[in-house]
Order: sequence, then structure tokens, then C-alpha cells
Amino acid sequence: MVFQKKLTKALKYDQLTNLPNRYLFNEFCKKNDFIKGAVIVIDLDNFKKTNDKYGHSKGDSVLSEVGKLLLDVFPRENTFRISGDEFYLYYGDNDLLERLEKLIYLGKNSNIITKYNISFSIGYYIKNNDESLELSFEKADIAMYDAKKINGFSIMQYKK
Repeated sequence: MVFQKKLTKALKYDQLTNLPNRYLFNEFCKKNDFIKGAVIVIDLDNFKKTNDKYGHSKGDSVLSEVGKLLLDVFPRENTFRISGDEFYLYYGDNDLLERLEKLIYLGKNSNIITKYNISFSIGYYIKNNDESLELSFEKADIAMYDAKKINGFSIMQYKK
């Protein structure tokens, strides 16, 4: 029974960040498809360079640190590590920008993040309850790529 619980957790949570993984993200979307709130896509800038230059163990320490910072700012159950250095979040409260700014502040003041010249590109979209989460995350992803053009701890809202 203990082994099964550990196996179930390993299949649903990312081992480096202890965040819910893509499996739980997909379950979250199925159960909450038409809720309103903010959807957020975060991608790490310069992450591949860190892995290539310093090795995957250093990249793992960066990912672990980012997971910790995300949990300092956002609820765990709506914060997902999707793949590599990409994170998806859902947030339903009104203080979104304050929380995103806090995340950037924590990132800029993290020894691990700054040591490896990592920053965050953050895209978000405020969805209505008549739009699917899948489409909303696609819009947040577009905003994240626009944020990448700014280069370095940037936040961009999707504009229609």
C-alpha cells in the first residue's frame, strides 16, 4: 500500500519541483474547463544554456528553485510543471499582477537564479467562463513568446 501511494505520487507530481505534472494539469482542465480567471505560462530564459554549460545537475537545481519560488507565490494545486522549463498556472483572485511582480522579485533575488543568468518570461490571459482552458493557455503561450522578445523577467498580457 505504501509503495502504491509513492508510485501514484510519482506519476502525478514532478520529482524536481514537487509540483503537479501534465497528468494533473490535464485532469484540472477536464474538471474546470469553463471557469474564469487568469491562465499563466512561464518559461525560463537561458535555461538550455545553463544545462549545456554547467550540466543537468545545475539545471535541476534551477528547476527546483523555480518550483520553490512558484509555491511561495501561488497555490500548489493550480501550479504545474508541464515540461522542461515550462510552467502553467491558473489563478482566480484579483491580485494577479502583485503576485507576478512578487515572483519576479523573488527570482531576481535568488542566488541560484541569478548565478546562472536565468530569468522568467511570463505570459498571461484573463479568460471568461465561456472559453476553454485549452484555448486560454494557447493565448497565454502567445503572450509568453511576446514577453521573451523583451528579454529578462518580463510579463506580457495577451491582447486580442
